Amino acid sequence: MKAVVLAGGEGTRLRPLTFTRPKPMLPLGPDPIIHYVLSHLAESGFHDIIVIPGYLGDQIMGYVGDGSKFGVGVTYVVEPEGVTFGTAGSLKLAAHLLDDTFLVVQSDVITELPLREMGLFHSNRGGEVSIGLTTVEDPSSYGVAVVDEEDEIVKFVEKPPLGSSESNLVSTGFYILEPDVVDYIENERWDFAKDLFPYLMRLGQHLFGYASDAFWVDVGELRETSRSAGMPRLRVLPGSRTAQHLETASR
Repeated sequence: MKAVVLAGGEGTRLRPLTFTRPKPMLPLGPDPIIHYVLSHLAESGFHDIIVIPGYLGDQIMGYVGDGSKFGVGVTYVVEPEGVTFGTAGSLKLAAHLLDDTFLVVQSDVITELPLREMGLFHSNRGGEVSIGLTTVEDPSSYGVAVVDEEDEIVKFVEKPPLGSSESNLVSTGFYILEPDVVDYIENERWDFAKDLFPYLMRLGQHLFGYASDAFWVDVGELRETSRSAGMPRLRVLPGSRTAQHLETASR
């Protein structure tokens, strides 16, 4: 199965850090965020990876190269300058490379989500989309899923008002899609949570939620919620290799 890494956002939530470097290249301990994303994919058996960079994308391509240092092969599909892409919209740029079931991941998420198990889940459910889900206390900043007893998503709401959510299950930003899903993306501004997923559900397509309690953090949200504590930095504890050792440390 191929994996697509969406790496084109400007990282507005992380400014001023992203004025001079793209979000996936922000340092997290000794390595940039994208190092942990690609390492997790490689360790999960994904070796054919498409990276879609945009804003300051040369830095990403210069660091990742052909992917050999991660034990993977990387193909680049670059967002053209002057066009604003949504998360789903950029996927259409890679449509010619997606002829089978594939995984989509965000480049600002650090996780140990069990991707092999998620792949089996998707195959067994037989839907068009499987969305990796996790539980949070306050879901108001995320895409929220309500699932039935068969794990099918019956409602999906992007960033519901505080206190109004029907569920604490939120999207991890990891999706498994069938290739024909790309055909439903109407334009480059489309977003997965705001546009594509609700649209597919209105059409009667089947979306399933794979819930996991594995470690997961949205780096952008972590930064935002920590600003009041003195603009903390993100780091990995000395001697650690896994995302479980991620912590914030006040300056």
